[in-house]
Amino acid sequence: PKQYVAKQTHNMTPGGREIFLEEFEKWRQLEHPHCIKVIELVDGKDYVDGQLKDQIFVISELAKGGDLFHYVREMVESGCAIDEKWIAEVFRQAMQGVAYMHAKNVVHNDLKPDNILVMDQFEKALPGEEEPVPTVKVSDFGCATLNHDTDFSWGDPRYQSPETWKYIVQVLEKKRNPQHIYKMSPKADVWSLGVTLFELLSGGKIPFLYEHASLNDILD
Repeated sequence: PKQYVAKQTHNMTPGGREIFLEEFEKWRQLEHPHCIKVIELVDGKDYVDGQLKDQIFVISELAKGGDLFHYVREMVESGCAIDEKWIAEVFRQAMQGVAYMHAKNVVHNDLKPDNILVMDQFEKALPGEEEPVPTVKVSDFGCATLNHDTDFSWGDPRYQSPETWKYIVQVLEKKRNPQHIYKMSPKADVWSLGVTLFELLSGGKIPFLYEHASLNDILD
């Protein structure tokens, strides 16, 4: 039997919930070999910290290999050889999924290895054989509306583009309506993919990390 997974939202405000419900139909209509299939939405209420709040469960297909970040780490710990050919084949699938999303006017806004899911369970190659290339799919579309008690949010800052940071600063300084965060350009996803590819090729290093930096330093 086919297996599915349920992801629960947490502490969603009325504004965040409204945006999420509007976007959900877009995600459910995505049909591509390299995009996780969103099956259904279960809407209800539950008590959180003693308060009755809206809770939404998103039902999607199960990725048996987990996310790409942990899959690659398991490969390294098992002594597998991860060469450029393997990375290229995996990354090609992710790019195809993202290109399809953009063709459907959907911007992901949080692309990173954690949000690229591996459909196949990890199996180490036999001696003398190449490591098998698993099927991967882009996941967590619009995750900013899934997990936060705010009307909007953004993805992992380590993977965010300069234009995304400009939106963030403008919102924090109350110079821009938070709802505009959802109208970002697909170019922001291309930046995040570039950071992801750098991380895979460099053995886990992420570019543009700063121990001490202000928002203006990052934007400059």
